[in-house]
Amino acid sequence: MSWQLKSKGIGNGFKTGRSTGGSSSHHLETGDDVVRQFAASQIDTQKTTFMRWVNVQLAKTTAYGPMTSIEKDMKDGKRLIGLLEVVSNEPLKPERGNMRIHQMANVSKALAFLEKSTDEAMGTIGNEDIVDGNVKLTLGLVWIIIYRFQIQHIANTMADLYPSLGVDSLESEDGSVATISKSKKKGPTSHQVDAKQALLKWVRYQLDDYSDIIPPIQDFHRSWKTGLAFAALIHRHDPGFLPDFYTAILPRAHETIDQWRTTLTTAFQVAMDNMTIPRLLDPEDLVGVETPDERSIMTYVSEYYLVMSKHQHELAPEIAAELQTSRTIAKVQRETQAGEDLQAAQRSIQEAEARKKQEELEELERIRLKRLEIEGWSIRAAERAKEEEDARRKRREEEEEKSLQRKLRREAKEREKAALLQQVNGGAYTRRRAGSSALTGTDLTESEHDLAAGMEPMDPEELQQRQVELDEKLAEYLQGIAELGEWVRQYECEFPESPDKTIPLDSGKDLEPFSATIGQLEQDRSDKEQEMSRFHVARNELLDFESPELTIDQSKEVDQIWWDLDSGWTSLGKKLAEAKDSIQEIKWILQCAQELEHIQSDIQRFEEQVCAAVDKRMQDTIQERAKASTLDHQESNVFSIGVLLKTYKSTLTTILDSTVYTAPEYLVELRTELSTTQLPRLVSSVETARHYLANDRLLQAFLGSLAIQEAVIAKSTEWLASIQYPSFVSEDIWTIGESAKDLATRDISQDLDLDQATIVVAELKTKLEEEEIKVAEVRSMGLERVTEEAGSVITSIGESQDVTSESAIAQLKEMLEEVTHNLEQSEGLLAKGNEQCTYSTRVLEYLGSAKAIVSQVEAAHASVSNWSMKEPVTEVEAAVRRVESNFTQLEATVKDSKDESTVWESIQIRHGGLSALVEDLGAALQERQDIVKGNQQMKDFLEFTFACQSNLRDFRSKLHDDPSLRGFGLDDATPFDEFAALVVTVGQSFDEFEQTTYVEFSEAAAAMIESATKPGSKQDPAVVQGKIDSVNRLLEHIRSLRLDRERDVVTARECQRIVVSLRSLIVEYAALEADYKLVDIVASGPNGVVMELGERSNKLSNEFLLLEQEIPFRHIVQDPSCAELIRELKTYQATVLETQLLLRSGLEVNQQWSLIWEQFSDRVEALESYLAETEKEILARGIATINGLADGDEHWKKTEDELHETEIANNKTSSSLKDFQRLRLVELATLRNDLQYSAAREAGIEPLDQHRQDQYHESERKQQKLREHLQRLYILTSQEGFQLEILGQRLVWSQQLSESKTEVESSIKNCQDFVEGYSRMLNQCSIKHSTADFNLKATEAMKQQLDKMFAMAADQKDERYDVTLTIYNSLAELAVVPAPGSSSTSTSEDDATASKNTVPLHLEVELYEFKNQYALLENHLEYCRQITEFAARAASYFRKVDAMDSGFIRMATELKGEKEASQKTLEKLRAIRVEFEELSEDRAAILKGQYKPTDKVSDVYGPSHQSNRADIDKLLKARFDKSLELNKALDPLLLVFETLFAYQNGLRALYQELSEHDKWICMSASKVQSVHEQIKQMFKSWPGDELERQKEAQGEEAMVLFDVDEQIMVDELDVLMAEMDKEFTHVQQKKLTFAQTKDKIELALEQATAHSKQLQAELEWYIDNLTGKIQGLETDIRTRALQLQSLEKRAIWEKEIEVARSWFKDFARAVILFAREQQRWQANHQKEMDDAASMRSFRTTASRIQLSQLGNSIVEFEQLVEKFEHESRPRVNKAWADLCNSLVYISRSIPDEFLRRQTGLGREFEEIRRQVGYSAHVVTQRKSLEDVAFRLEELDAYKEELMKSSASIKGGRYGTETASVKKEKGWSRFQAKVKKLARK
Repeated sequence: MSWQLKSKGIGNGFKTGRSTGGSSSHHLETGDDVVRQFAASQIDTQKTTFMRWVNVQLAKTTAYGPMTSIEKDMKDGKRLIGLLEVVSNEPLKPERGNMRIHQMANVSKALAFLEKSTDEAMGTIGNEDIVDGNVKLTLGLVWIIIYRFQIQHIANTMADLYPSLGVDSLESEDGSVATISKSKKKGPTSHQVDAKQALLKWVRYQLDDYSDIIPPIQDFHRSWKTGLAFAALIHRHDPGFLPDFYTAILPRAHETIDQWRTTLTTAFQVAMDNMTIPRLLDPEDLVGVETPDERSIMTYVSEYYLVMSKHQHELAPEIAAELQTSRTIAKVQRETQAGEDLQAAQRSIQEAEARKKQEELEELERIRLKRLEIEGWSIRAAERAKEEEDARRKRREEEEEKSLQRKLRREAKEREKAALLQQVNGGAYTRRRAGSSALTGTDLTESEHDLAAGMEPMDPEELQQRQVELDEKLAEYLQGIAELGEWVRQYECEFPESPDKTIPLDSGKDLEPFSATIGQLEQDRSDKEQEMSRFHVARNELLDFESPELTIDQSKEVDQIWWDLDSGWTSLGKKLAEAKDSIQEIKWILQCAQELEHIQSDIQRFEEQVCAAVDKRMQDTIQERAKASTLDHQESNVFSIGVLLKTYKSTLTTILDSTVYTAPEYLVELRTELSTTQLPRLVSSVETARHYLANDRLLQAFLGSLAIQEAVIAKSTEWLASIQYPSFVSEDIWTIGESAKDLATRDISQDLDLDQATIVVAELKTKLEEEEIKVAEVRSMGLERVTEEAGSVITSIGESQDVTSESAIAQLKEMLEEVTHNLEQSEGLLAKGNEQCTYSTRVLEYLGSAKAIVSQVEAAHASVSNWSMKEPVTEVEAAVRRVESNFTQLEATVKDSKDESTVWESIQIRHGGLSALVEDLGAALQERQDIVKGNQQMKDFLEFTFACQSNLRDFRSKLHDDPSLRGFGLDDATPFDEFAALVVTVGQSFDEFEQTTYVEFSEAAAAMIESATKPGSKQDPAVVQGKIDSVNRLLEHIRSLRLDRERDVVTARECQRIVVSLRSLIVEYAALEADYKLVDIVASGPNGVVMELGERSNKLSNEFLLLEQEIPFRHIVQDPSCAELIRELKTYQATVLETQLLLRSGLEVNQQWSLIWEQFSDRVEALESYLAETEKEILARGIATINGLADGDEHWKKTEDELHETEIANNKTSSSLKDFQRLRLVELATLRNDLQYSAAREAGIEPLDQHRQDQYHESERKQQKLREHLQRLYILTSQEGFQLEILGQRLVWSQQLSESKTEVESSIKNCQDFVEGYSRMLNQCSIKHSTADFNLKATEAMKQQLDKMFAMAADQKDERYDVTLTIYNSLAELAVVPAPGSSSTSTSEDDATASKNTVPLHLEVELYEFKNQYALLENHLEYCRQITEFAARAASYFRKVDAMDSGFIRMATELKGEKEASQKTLEKLRAIRVEFEELSEDRAAILKGQYKPTDKVSDVYGPSHQSNRADIDKLLKARFDKSLELNKALDPLLLVFETLFAYQNGLRALYQELSEHDKWICMSASKVQSVHEQIKQMFKSWPGDELERQKEAQGEEAMVLFDVDEQIMVDELDVLMAEMDKEFTHVQQKKLTFAQTKDKIELALEQATAHSKQLQAELEWYIDNLTGKIQGLETDIRTRALQLQSLEKRAIWEKEIEVARSWFKDFARAVILFAREQQRWQANHQKEMDDAASMRSFRTTASRIQLSQLGNSIVEFEQLVEKFEHESRPRVNKAWADLCNSLVYISRSIPDEFLRRQTGLGREFEEIRRQVGYSAHVVTQRKSLEDVAFRLEELDAYKEELMKSSASIKGGRYGTETASVKKEKGWSRFQAKVKKLARK
């Protein structure tokens, strides 16, 4: 399709007149290149920004230096880890090495930390990408760190610092509301704010006070390019940082890159210097690209936030409020000033418009006056001809009068002469005179009398001389007259003919040559006019010549020749006048023709404008036609054209008035054509344009109403389409097989608030009803009104015969159909909404009932869960039965609603889950019954345990405190008696507890253990065992405490006994002391008394010694109350000993020996008795001699209490023996030393008698024997301790074996019960033919039970095994250790025997049995584990099959549903079928991997194993067959769906084709936009309001000419126009392919079904969208082409007007020089001009030459003016008309500057023409002055002649009379000359 505008010359204008060949530097880059360059620029910007940001962060630590290349320096991962350490404040340790493996580890650690910190996967970013230096992924990783750790943190904490910036609702980049994103992830990031919108909102908040002076901040890229936003942020932070913000930064235009760069540089530097904000960006990062990098700017702006938010947070509230107030006041002042400026601008515009209209009216009035001036030339020419005729007639009359006077004078002279002759003849004078008078019949006049009286006769010589002079003058006169006459005749013959006015004239061909010829003739005639004047003077002189005079014939001849010449001269003057009139007429004709042509060109231009407007209107859409700006512009043009048409009509009416002047026929025809044809046609066109304008106004009103209705419909449709109906049903939530509690909980979380949902649906229903009313109003009123207005538009278009009627009516109908379709669509959505609302209501009713049932289920579950055996079971069962009844009723209600099938389909899966929930409730009841029984048992057990523990703790509290073994020295023994009574009482109670309560507790514990270990039991056996152990521990503790307290009672009693004995000893010592004193008094008393006293002293000393050796004596020593008693006793003992020694010293040696020996013997006897008693006690305990490793319990087994008692006794014995060795042996050695001392007094042993020698040696033997006995006791005590250790270990070993055996047997019993329960479950499933019970819940319970058994077995084994083995090892070690007291040496044979019998055989057998029982338990547990795993796989298989069945059902629903068939559905079905195919493999794997008992337990589980296997095989096969049937049922549905999918794929392919079309449309639009940007740059040279104001301020003389720097380069226009031409051709070609695609789509959509509604709507929308885009693109191309044409026309007009103005300048310069020359001449001759006597100085040669040159200049000026008017001015007017016409197409008004320049050109031309006319007038004046000077010269000549005559007369040359006559004659001639000059 050809371009319509080419017929107007637009398309051809791209190529014609300009060279389009050759290479051009201007080209459009492809889209890919632009994208690549844009991406590269963004990457470069990000590299710089991110690297600087990272360097700033790393500068906070000294571990890393700054980076120079982000992709290289990040490779090792160390700086990455360092960066994360800084931003997260968490330590991360990088690898030390720098090998690739270390680098990979570092990056992996960083990525893992990021994933953990942000809860987001890193996606495609891997450690290899960073290590390999992938720039994009490295930048992406850094951006994640910046965004999450800085920007996101800012967004999350912004509400704390800026409460007014709440993040609940953030406006997004597209105006939508960006709400808080609720992440599904848990943790601190569960509520993340849209960081970008939050930061953007903060920026807008900060710059709110600057919104009136800076552009709005819409994004983070283009909004920041100018730098004003950064500068405003800095000024907002602290105005002192940018003091010149209002004076230097804001006044910049900010339209060029240099201005942007300046502002950005200033802002970045100030931010870095004063705010310490790092300079992350460079100005080139923003100004050097079309779209700056968003991430880089966000990073940099976030730094501003960190600084400014901290400062604002720390700022005092009163200071912040003051600053805010000052900013608000400043903004209000600015807005007020802006409002005033706007009003002033509006007033200025109004004044300019008024001035423009006034100038138009003045111009019209000037044209009218000019027409009147031009038309008055004929009147003036006629008047001038009449004046000339009157002047000639008057001059003729004057000449006749002069001739008559001459005749009279001649007659008078004749009479005078006759009188003189008569006088001379002697008196005849008087007679002749009288006769003459008589003859003539007249009387002489007075002058004649005077002349006659003064005449004197002339001298003949003089007369002769005068005759000669007269003849010479006459000859000269006749010759000159003949020559002049010949010249006149020649010019008359050669006089040019006036151009034929009946044909069109040309100024250059007709007027200028004719004007030049006439001008030359006029010049020649002017030159000859001087000769004519001279001849006229000569004629008068000849006629007035006297003495002699001309004859009558001569006079007649002279007069006749003169009048003949005068007649020719007059005729020539008349011809010249007629020629000049003809010239004026020609000029007038040319001006009329020019005016008519101007009117014709204007009419043609207006017609072209109207046609162009009509063409544009035909090409524009009705939306473009109805634009207010377009209509206002058209209305303004139509009004202006109408005003000019009225003026033209008036001009055409008056320009060629036939009553004034008969104009040439062709002018009349042209005027007639203009008046009768062209002007009415234009008037008709304008009237049509008015009708079109009225139609478009109606169309505008229609579109306005339509837009309102469409907005209502669109809003309604958008709202209806965007309704998010509550999603009440979620199939994935309800899964059969989960626990009732889980389902209830999850359902509550799913349908959290159904009441709220009900309210939402009710509100939605109300809104739908309101919307339905609105839609009904649109249908009933709005659509009707729009239809009426459309009818009005159609009627108006039809009546006005609008050329666009067909397309407009079609578009109107299409719009009506579209709005009707949209309305129907809205009504359909409304109906669907009501249906969905009804559906939602029904579902909500169901869900409400279901929720009530769920609540009842929960309540029933709660009742079941809280039910105890104390409560009646009937109440719980009644609650469960109510739930089941309500569920049955609900199911019946839903299923009976036949019209609610969709509801049932939607809720059937939910209903199935609810059904399972109700079914589980019954099972839970039964389960709870069992649980409650177990719980009751557990509760009773725990209560019993608590009671036992309370009793035992009471025993422990009573027996816990040790008795105070003090106060034995006091007389009060009550405390010890009370303690003994307490111990007895507690012991009796404890015995009773053990015999009754503890026995009952043991029975309850055994029953509880048995219950807890049952399968399915909710009780933990470990807890039960723990309680039992705690009671046993308390029991054992109390037993130990009881024994201790009983021992304490015995100890107290022993201490009391010892105290009594001590007191008795004191008494005896006191008596002994008294006895010794008596012996002392009597001095050396009898030896027998001393001996007796010595015996008594020895006895007392031995008694005290035995008391001290007793264990309780230690308590006596430590008792403060006994200290005095012991001290007193020891004092007595020392006094007695001292006295005894004193007395003994006085005895003889033999007596002393005997006394000492007796004391020694008594002491040895006492000590020996003590040792014997101790040995007896040891042997009595029977431990020292036992074999702890013997086989058989009867040989070794002792109770734990016995061993404990023995151990205590052994410890006491050991301690006592140590004291014995430490004290008693020393005392014994002292006594023996006394014997040695006594023997030494006898000079040794030898001098002693035999008896004393024997005693001496006996003492030595007794002492040694005592030591040996003591040593034996030591050994016996050690043996006892050794056996105690063996027996203790052996006892623990026996207990461990027994307890472990019991535990293992219990665990094996649990395993058998577990297997039995599994068998029962399989049996039930087989009987029911259902796997509902075989679910994950059941297997999970099995797993939990198994885990419990495993845990219990493991705990038991861990607790027993190691302890038992340790004990065994201890026993083994003790078995090989020699018993204490045995010989340390043995033979080799004994060693071999000892090595062979290291451990007794029976202990090894016990150890083997111990280990084997655990191995057997592991076999049982392993079998149970296999069963559990198999059951889990089977349950998972069944769950998968259930999910598969649900998937098949959903797929059937999707395949049958009326919705778009998608690949996703097929993929889902394919995936389900793949999973189904895997089911058979899973089934085979399950069957193949079945469990099997080991040989050790096969006899236990063999029979049940076979039965279970058969049951599971049957269940697996049944479930698989059911799924197989469902799978096969999908085949027919799939076939239909695949057909539909293939069809819809075809639609999608067509959609893809549309996408390809969209791409080329976008690319073309981009190219056109690029051209548009260049055009906008070109249009910037068009004058604007600012230029207008400057011009008004400077005045009209300061009119700006076309600036060379602003000229539109023609070559560039050629390139752009060629691009537009090429692009339009490309669009037309692509448009054809789009039409083909559109046809294919329309053909395909004919087969569309309800399933493809969405695709159909998308395709239809896409087609409409692309159609609109293509139309818009074509319109843009045409508009751009028209704009380029306008620019081209403007360039042409600018050049033409520049040439004209250049000519004006040159011409004006010449005229100015001419005027200056005139002024100088006038100044130089002003005095002469004032003095008539000095005017003769004008008549100089230089003056004549100058005057001739000026005349030639004037002629040249007039020729140049005529040439400009007929050549240059039409070209300028044509260029102006072309420019005006081109502006019509682009709906652009003519700039006032252009109008001024165009009209100014005319004014300048008129001014130049005026100056030329004035100059010509001045030259004419100078010529007149020169003529006057010439006449004055003549007068001077006459004057000189007259003076000469006077001098001659005075000299007496002539007589008095003759002199008087001559003087009279000379004066007369002088007077005649003066009169002649005066007349001239």
